[in-house]
Amino acid sequence: MTRPPYLRRAAAACVLVAAVAIEFRPPPAASLLVAVADMPAGTAISESDVRMVEVSGAPMTTVSLPAVLVRDVRSGAPITDADVEEHPLGLPDGWLTIELEVPASTARGMDVVAVLPLDILAQPVRGVVTEAPVPSDFDTHTGLVAFAPNDAVAVARAVSQRSVTVLLGS
Repeated sequence: MTRPPYLRRAAAACVLVAAVAIEFRPPPAASLLVAVADMPAGTAISESDVRMVEVSGAPMTTVSLPAVLVRDVRSGAPITDADVEEHPLGLPDGWLTIELEVPASTARGMDVVAVLPLDILAQPVRGVVTEAPVPSDFDTHTGLVAFAPNDAVAVARAVSQRSVTVLLGS
């Protein structure tokens, strides 16, 4: 008579216990940034502007602080990678942004020159592309371009007359 296979039974029991432990383990937790107040786009956020909330489920990408918001965030709303700008442009305070028709090869951060009609402004104005262009109607591309406050007013007047030409470069 042979001995019963105690070791095989013990190994099978260990595998069963490990499988049950793996199946019923708690899901991984991740930290999520939540705004403590309403913040408009362009706000530089730091740790005092957010609170950390532990959430379970799929792992999330983390936002590193300090960061700059690219869209408005309401109080209590989560802040994700899509809400912040990785590399802020560092525009001077007070610059205004306007949507303009730009060349398709324009990229975020590029310097541009806007040529306006002589009756609006006799000299070209310099700006910086703050948002890459997206295709629009009639095979054109529109992007957001920031200008100094006085120049932005002149560009807005020219846009209302549909007579702005944007050149790449500075």
